[in-house]
Amino acid sequence: MNVATAADLPPPPTGYRLAAPVGRVWVTDPSGQPVPGFSFAEPYTLSLRYNNQDVAESDRGRLAIGFLGETSSTWAILESEQEATTATLVARPRRPGAFGVLVPVTAPAATQPAAAAKPVGSIAPAAVVVVALALVIVLLALWRRRAV
Repeated sequence: MNVATAADLPPPPTGYRLAAPVGRVWVTDPSGQPVPGFSFAEPYTLSLRYNNQDVAESDRGRLAIGFLGETSSTWAILESEQEATTATLVARPRRPGAFGVLVPVTAPAATQPAAAAKPVGSIAPAAVVVVALALVIVLLALWRRRAV
C-alpha cells in the first residue's frame, strides 16, 4: 500500500471530506504496471485508523471508508464497520484502488445537499416497495388469465 494526499485525488462525495492520508492498494504485473480491471476472488479486510482529532466535530456514526477505483474520477462509499475503541473503520472490498476515511461535514442549513451519499449497493426502501407492488400486479394478471 502506498500513500497519496487528498490534493492528488478527486474531491470526496458531497457532505464529506477526506481525512489524510489516503492509501492506495494496487495489483501490478511483473513490470510494475497496474493490472486494469483486477478483482480479487474473495473480499479482503481493509482496516483504516483515523485520528480522533480529525473527526472530533463530526457525526461519527457516518464515518465511512471511501473507495476510488483505478480509472474512476468519483469516490464511492463502502459499507464500513466502525470500531470506536480503536478508532478504526473496516471494509471488505474486492478491488484495488485508493481508500480513505470519509468524515461527514455539516454544511450551513441553506447549502445542505438534498440527499446524502448512499453506501455502495444500498437500495432505497421505496424502490423495494415499487418492485414488490409490480410483482403482485404481474402475478394477479397471470392468475386472472389462467382462470379465463
